[in-house]
Amino acid sequence: MLPYHISFIFIFLMSLIIDKIPNVFKQFIYSFIFLFLLIYIGFRYEVGGDWFSYLNYIQDLTINPSKFFNFRSDWGFTLLLYSFFDFSNPIYIVNFICAFIFVSSIFLFAFQQNKPCMVIFVALPYIINVLAMGYTRQSVAYAFLIFSIIALNKNKNLFFILLIIIGSLFHKSLILFSILYFVNFRFNFRAILMMILLFLILILLLIYKLDTIQFYYYYYIGEGQHSESTGTIFRYLINLIPCLLIIYFGTDFLNSKSEKKLVILFSLFTICGLFLFQLAPTAFDRIGLYLTLIQLYVYSNLDIIIKNLLIRRFVYFFAYSLYFIINYVWLNFSTYRDSWLPYNLIFYQFY
Repeated sequence: MLPYHISFIFIFLMSLIIDKIPNVFKQFIYSFIFLFLLIYIGFRYEVGGDWFSYLNYIQDLTINPSKFFNFRSDWGFTLLLYSFFDFSNPIYIVNFICAFIFVSSIFLFAFQQNKPCMVIFVALPYIINVLAMGYTRQSVAYAFLIFSIIALNKNKNLFFILLIIIGSLFHKSLILFSILYFVNFRFNFRAILMMILLFLILILLLIYKLDTIQFYYYYYIGEGQHSESTGTIFRYLINLIPCLLIIYFGTDFLNSKSEKKLVILFSLFTICGLFLFQLAPTAFDRIGLYLTLIQLYVYSNLDIIIKNLLIRRFVYFFAYSLYFIINYVWLNFSTYRDSWLPYNLIFYQFY
C-alpha cells in the first residue's frame, strides 16, 4: 500500500501549499506530478481490475489474429493494440499511451480551474487509481469527454462531435454524451443540418450494430445482467455532494454559458442516476464514472463558489476528510482491492 499512501499524501500536501510557492518552482512541481502520474499509471505491472483480462485478450489474439476488429471490439483501442502487437509485451506500450492521453486531459482540465492541484487531489483516490488503472479503455474515453467539453465551451461543436466519436471507439458508453451537443444548439440551417446528419448516423449505427446493441442491452440492462456493481450507490452519493453545492450556490463561478449548462446537466444526471441505478447497476456505474467530473469542477473552485470564509474552510476540511476516507476505505475494504495490491512497476516490484 505504500506507493498509494505516498502519492496521496504528496498530492495532498501540494494542494495545501502550492499557491504559496513561486511560479518558477510551481511549474517544476506540476511537471514532476505529470511525469509521476504518467509513470504511476503507464508503467504499472499487474495492477488493476482488468489487467489479466487484457493479457488474456492479447494471448487470444496471438492464437487467433482474425479476432482483431470483431463486431464487438472497441476499434480505437484495438487499432492501438494492433499497431504495437508485434512488439514484445505490447500491453506496456498501450498502457503508457493510454496513460499519456488520460493524464494530459486531467492536466488540461486542471489548468482551466481555480486550483489545479485540487483537481489532481480529488481525482487521485478513484478517478486515477480505479478508473485509469482499472478500466484502461474507459479512461481514454473519459479523457476524450474532457477534450470534447473543452471544445464545446469554445463553441467548436463539430470538433466536439469528432472527439466524442473518437472517444467512443475506445469505450462505446461515451456515445451517450453526444447529447451534450444540444447545449450549444442554435436553430439555424447549419445546426439543423448537423442534427439531421447525427440522426442519420445514429440510425445507420442502429441498423449496422443491431446485434451488438441487443447484446449489451441483454447483459447490462435486460434479463442477462451478469455482474453487480456493489459500490454504485456510494459513488453516486459522493457525486451528489458537489451537485448539492451547485444547486445551493449556483454556477456563477463559471464564465462560459455552455459550461454552466454542462455542470447543471451533470448534476441532474447524477440525481437521476441515484434514483434509477437499481434498474441496471453495472450500466449506471459505468455512466457514473464520467459524472465524477462534477467533483473536479466544484472542489477546485471552492474559493470562488463560497464567499463566506468560515463556510469555505469548513467545506475544504470536509472535502479533504472525505477523500482521505475514500482512499482509506478503498485500499482496505473494497471488494476488488487485491487487483490493485501490491502496487508494482515494470522495473520495480514492491512485494
